[in-house]
Amino acid sequence: LDGCFFKGACQGELLAAIGRDANNQMYPVAWAVVEKETNESWAWFIGLLIKDLDINDQGAGWVFISDKQKGLINSMRDYLPKVEHRMCARHIYANWRKKHKDHQLQKRFWAIAKSANREDFNYNKAKLAQLTPEGAKDIMKTDPKHWARAFFPKGANCESGLPCCHAICAIYKSGRKVEDFIDKCYYIDTFKKKYEHCLQPVEGEESWPMSQNPRPVAPGYIAMPGARKKNNDRKREEGEAPKGKKLSKHGIQITCGSCGGQGHNKTSCKKKGDNAKKRKSYLGKRGRKVRETEQAQTDASTSKAAAARASGPTRSQVAARSQSAARSQAAPSQVAASSQATTSRFIPPRSSSTTNNDVPRGSTTAVRGRGNGRGSVGGTGRGRGSETGFMAFFTASGNY
Repeated sequence: LDGCFFKGACQGELLAAIGRDANNQMYPVAWAVVEKETNESWAWFIGLLIKDLDINDQGAGWVFISDKQKGLINSMRDYLPKVEHRMCARHIYANWRKKHKDHQLQKRFWAIAKSANREDFNYNKAKLAQLTPEGAKDIMKTDPKHWARAFFPKGANCESGLPCCHAICAIYKSGRKVEDFIDKCYYIDTFKKKYEHCLQPVEGEESWPMSQNPRPVAPGYIAMPGARKKNNDRKREEGEAPKGKKLSKHGIQITCGSCGGQGHNKTSCKKKGDNAKKRKSYLGKRGRKVRETEQAQTDASTSKAAAARASGPTRSQVAARSQSAARSQAAPSQVAASSQATTSRFIPPRSSSTTNNDVPRGSTTAVRGRGNGRGSVGGTGRGRGSETGFMAFFTASGNY
């Protein structure tokens, strides 16, 4: 038995009763929508469940598992006092872990919960007490008969009904059949009978039958449990004035930022189209002003250049002309040296068919590169390399 909240558009809680079949699968028994988990809602739900499942003798022989919800515990005590009421060990561990968070303690807890007998229960509990005496004390706040396997009655668990390996050996030794020692809940006929009833799909609201009973009222809004909003305001001293709040705009006349009218803003302004045209016209005027300024600057620079040409050459222009004339009257030896420096650069061949044999002897063309020999053509080359190796490199690879 358990309940969960609705977190969507619908408010309220869902109460459900879930069972487990012989194949260890979940089997929904009953569910209902209530406004909240209270004593009244759980009493109403358990009363209908007792009627539907035909539970007699105040629940003797039945096992119910739930959490520690107060309304559910009170209803179980009032309506099913003889039922074996167990509690989910996972919920108990979640509450116990809030105080004892060491990960090593988790294994100790489950070792206690899964102990097969009371001797193992006490042994594992003593091992836990060595690590945390307070944790061993807190774990006993909930009666172990509700969550520890060592205190469960024999046969009242999900693993009963099937013989173990030792029992099977004894059954075969005595010459009997194993099928005679298997509980009927594991029979195929019983399994088919559980699922012979299929839930039919519900049609639309227009196909629902009319009822004379009053219409059910939807559950009202209930604040959901959760983390509260943090107050980031600092703690004020005694006698210090409280923090001021924003002044309300109630009663203030709103002025539109677009048309200047009263009683509305620019988002709801009806003259929004006219103002947009005005803004576009303003942009057009601004563009024309920019173009006129640029044209005036261009005309000023043009007129200034024309006036400079009319007034004659400047001092810088006269100096530049004098330097050009001096270079033209340079000595012939300097011109020859300049031409020799120009011709001393490497000139690559014009076609791939050109070889080193096409270079005339006595040429001043320098040979650069790496080869197998030493020397240069004409004696003016720099570096190491042979005539044949250098020209073969340029001829074969086309690196020119």
